[in-house]
Amino acid sequence: MTSEGVPSIKDAAKRAARRFRDQAPKDVEEPEALASGASDKFPHHLEKVDNDKTITWDAGTPDKPGTYVVAILYENGLGTISVDRYNMERGWSSDDHIIAYIPFRDVLDTAGVEWPEHLTPK
Repeated sequence: MTSEGVPSIKDAAKRAARRFRDQAPKDVEEPEALASGASDKFPHHLEKVDNDKTITWDAGTPDKPGTYVVAILYENGLGTISVDRYNMERGWSSDDHIIAYIPFRDVLDTAGVEWPEHLTPK
């Protein structure tokens, strides 16, 4: 948690990864295109990205349009993390109470996300 009471992106990512692992079918065969010899079951072929990069939340509104990971605070005090678009003329695309944001590109870069070449049709 940050000092503002918003979950850190690292904590949110860990929770999402845990949910993915827990919900993933244990008996699903890995697609042929993913067969690499490293593993014989999906999703165990996924590699853990371990880096020291950190992402900080920004408050207010972005200074340029784009797609952002956002922290939404509900009236009941609960919150969630989502993705929203920001337009300079119209503001956020949703009516949610967004209290902080991170450029989506920063999240992808920090997480080391790359295009899945092995799944792209040739």
